Amino acid sequence: RAAASETAIRERFERAAWLLHGRRYAEARMALEQVVQMAPSLPEGWVNLGFALLGVREHAAAREAFEHAIDLRPMQVNAYFGLAEALEALGDLEAALGAMRTYTHLSVPDDPFRIRAEAAIWEWSAALGRTGAE
Repeated sequence: RAAASETAIRERFERAAWLLHGRRYAEARMALEQVVQMAPSLPEGWVNLGFALLGVREHAAAREAFEHAIDLRPMQVNAYFGLAEALEALGDLEAALGAMRTYTHLSVPDDPFRIRAEAAIWEWSAALGRTGAE
């Protein structure tokens, strides 16, 4: 019974990830809401839900999903990237900068999103009247 449940969760998660990758954010959101309902302690479900919520421009809900993922697993690197994007959209550049710096500290040097993260840090630092090194 537990194996069937795990299989159902994995299948639903994979389908949701496929929808998310295809930028079908509203559908991905619905599927991921089911995933986190079935497996509330799965940080990857919350992270992907956060990205789906960013896709449908529900930034405050996305922030909450990313924060929940971080609460579940503080080293969930991609949650910090998503959190930074949500915070930027909400107009909190200071907090966005902190989240993105955490992402760059935790991510591996060849992470494909690292260049984008470093560019965001530079841009947000400049917008806040600082150098990127502060």
